[in-house]
Amino acid sequence: MKERQKMQRYRQRLAAKVVYLKDLTKKMESQIRVYTLQRRSSRTLLAWEHIANALREESDATTTTNAALRDQCTQHATLIRSMKQWVMQVAGTSADSVPVSPTCMSRRPLQNLTLSADPYARRLGFDWITRHLYHNCDSAFQRMGFPASANETLASFSVDMTDPDCCMYTWRSQREFPASVEYVRDVFARPNLVGQMHGTFRRQSTLLQLPHWTAS
Repeated sequence: MKERQKMQRYRQRLAAKVVYLKDLTKKMESQIRVYTLQRRSSRTLLAWEHIANALREESDATTTTNAALRDQCTQHATLIRSMKQWVMQVAGTSADSVPVSPTCMSRRPLQNLTLSADPYARRLGFDWITRHLYHNCDSAFQRMGFPASANETLASFSVDMTDPDCCMYTWRSQREFPASVEYVRDVFARPNLVGQMHGTFRRQSTLLQLPHWTAS
């Protein structure tokens, strides 16, 4: 009888221990879930120092961009004023009557024009003069008697001093040469242009030789 009671008490203690362990397991699992959620929240949320640094960097970048845009606006305003003055000088009148096409300016001499001191306006002015000259190449050649008759070699140099304020010289040269445009440009045209810029006159048209073509 005593042995049976002892076994019964033992089973009761085991059952109570099982219940206790189950409750402890539930509590520990709940604590683990809470701890895991806290860890995830700490990883996804930035500290206030990080947020402040990010906002400061964004503010600095915005300030730099704003300053750059202000400088660009100032440069554009300066360019517009410089180009307006230069265009009025080219047209010789108010800006409202500026020609809309280079054809309207084909008879206006360009030797007395000066470029603006502003580098951007100077570049635009140089580009306009270049385009103006290119646009009027045909009429300029026609006034100078180009092209001459076929197979005619032409070489002349003249000085026009009828205008007391300027002296204009004209150099005409034409010769048929059986070579590519690139070869004549490199051997004759560019050296003569450089020579004229340095104040020398080079008569190399008679010194041109046929290039050595290599058979492929």
